[in-house]
Amino acid sequence: MEMDEVVDRNYSHEEIKDLEQKYFELEADNKRISNELANEFSKVRDSYRVRFDEKLVAENEKLKDKVSTSSKVQTIIQRYVMKMINSKFISKIYQRHFVLKVQILKKVTTDYEVMCNEYDKLKIHFENENLKNKNKQNNHSLLYNEITNLKIQNKEYKKTLSTLRSEKEVLANQLAELVVENKKLKDKISTSSKNKLKEQSKYDRLATDIKVRMEKSVNFKKDLTN
Repeated sequence: MEMDEVVDRNYSHEEIKDLEQKYFELEADNKRISNELANEFSKVRDSYRVRFDEKLVAENEKLKDKVSTSSKVQTIIQRYVMKMINSKFISKIYQRHFVLKVQILKKVTTDYEVMCNEYDKLKIHFENENLKNKNKQNNHSLLYNEITNLKIQNKEYKKTLSTLRSEKEVLANQLAELVVENKKLKDKISTSSKNKLKEQSKYDRLATDIKVRMEKSVNFKKDLTN
């Protein structure tokens, strides 16, 4: 998995802890590899030294056998040659050691740079996660405040609804009373109207009787006059 993909992902708290553990394991592996390389370098160096000493002793024995019958000049020449051979061999050993040391140092440096880059990316990722967590906490606080305000408004609405229901009940009772009163008034008006109609009918009949009587009286007078 590429490190950019790791940084772009959103990790949970447990995954972040797992990444930290992996980072510490990588660091421990790097130290272990460095120690192993150092030990291996020491073993190789000791091995070359042993081989060099053995070869040097063997060469010296051979040279001693060869120059045992030679003159002093030949002995000096052989010693000089042996010194040159030894110098070349030592130079070759040191050169190999130097190349190996450079390779080890290069690998350790490369591993360290990779580890540092991974650490920097992980650090940036952790900082971003912490920032996201802080933003989530702030959002949670805002949401909690909104919920609290909504609960308060809900309580106020419930109080208002209870008051409206009480007022509705009072108005319903008043309306029922008004309906009863209205019915009573209608009945009273209806009874009064009926009584008035009866009185009017009575007056009409009386007026008719009076008119008839007056006409009869007038006719009677006319008859008397004739």
